[in-house]
Amino acid sequence: MIQQLKTELEKIEYVCITADCWSIFHRSYMGFTIHWLNPITLERNSRALACRRMLGRHTYDNIAEIIEKVLTEFDVHSKTTLIVTDNAANFVKAFKVFGANNEIDNSGNNIEMCGIEIENDEILRTINITEILDGQTQNTNDVLDIKLPKHQRCAAHTLNLIATVDILEAEKDGPYKNQSTQCADKIKEILGRYLITPNAPRWNSFYDAIKCIVDHIDKMDTIFTAFQLTPFSGQRESSFLIEYCKVMKPIATGLDVLQGEQHVCIGYLLPTITAINKALNEFNNLNFCRPLVHALKNGLTKRFKNYMQSKTLQVSSALVPKFKLIWANPEDRNIIKQHVIDRVQFHFDQNTNVSSLSSSNLETNSEDEDDFFTFSNDEISVINSDFQTLVTNYLSNTNIKVPLDLTHELKKAYIEFNTAIPSSAPVERLFSAGGQLFDKRRGSISDNNFEISLLLKYNKYF
Repeated sequence: MIQQLKTELEKIEYVCITADCWSIFHRSYMGFTIHWLNPITLERNSRALACRRMLGRHTYDNIAEIIEKVLTEFDVHSKTTLIVTDNAANFVKAFKVFGANNEIDNSGNNIEMCGIEIENDEILRTINITEILDGQTQNTNDVLDIKLPKHQRCAAHTLNLIATVDILEAEKDGPYKNQSTQCADKIKEILGRYLITPNAPRWNSFYDAIKCIVDHIDKMDTIFTAFQLTPFSGQRESSFLIEYCKVMKPIATGLDVLQGEQHVCIGYLLPTITAINKALNEFNNLNFCRPLVHALKNGLTKRFKNYMQSKTLQVSSALVPKFKLIWANPEDRNIIKQHVIDRVQFHFDQNTNVSSLSSSNLETNSEDEDDFFTFSNDEISVINSDFQTLVTNYLSNTNIKVPLDLTHELKKAYIEFNTAIPSSAPVERLFSAGGQLFDKRRGSISDNNFEISLLLKYNKYF
């Protein structure tokens, strides 16, 4: 299986990696998933790449060393356009020290470790005194030679921090929330379903829990009576919950979009953030949640301002036919268009003519889909210096609706700029599969056998 995956990756020009750490039964692992676009069909392919045992502390240098080894083992270092992780301080520090220059500088943002927000400037490299005394120090040159690809924090995790940072204390009391199965059974008898329990690691869980109550608001008095609880004191309390769900819905929808894997690429990030901001700006007649809207907007600005200004992400979004430039501010569209022209032209040989554009890529009044896919001999040759015409035709052509409709030149650019995904959710799913495999009965399984079993399961070999 490993050799088959390596052979498959040899044919791929660009890949994206997601990585995260996971602990179970006093063992720690770092998991990796890999993603790429089929150069012919543009369908996304995803595989589990590795799940390596981590010995010792999860320091940034140890993390960087493991990442470097896995990328080298599968020979994908130069092909990796982006490595996506969560906001953990050790990951952020690893890429800050050993990573390639990244135009998205988040050094001013708080990052989290073990559920606590901390500043990322005070993370020091650890030194193992025992190894030094035993003469078993790490090869310093090997550590200094580590060069990691570009890094991006998981956009879904970052967006989730905005929605959950103020409710962490309420979510910590897990035993109280789950204390009575009898209560749960009674609730199901009344509502026809269980209520949702907020769960901090599961994104959107607090919103989903409140929305479940709102969806059954007319039956809540019955539940309060059944458990001898104080009911809503009046319309004000239920109205607050309804308004809360209304305000939080754009965040929840954005999270669902960004966690998609099969049909979502990094080009979805900026349009998603723009759509959330637009929805928040349209909340005018609020009775209770104006401060919440203000906090969410400030959080979006704080955590995503640098993303919105990234030329690479702007090009990625513009190359998604579903969006093009409709998500951008009108005054910024010409600037972003020029970024697309510059980036596309940069990646093509100046001495090579660009292949012809078929007439199907020009504006047409035909409404017949069959006619749209009928190619005539009337072709317009576009020379290498005329990338502006190439991009202008693409942006103005309403018939180009999916990536497969792109010209050969733009399709290659699309693959390069949109191989990456905005979320590290796939590696979370890898660990979910690992939890199903690694139970107490298999606690003595070797690290190598566990990794092979996990890769086989995730990659659907059994």
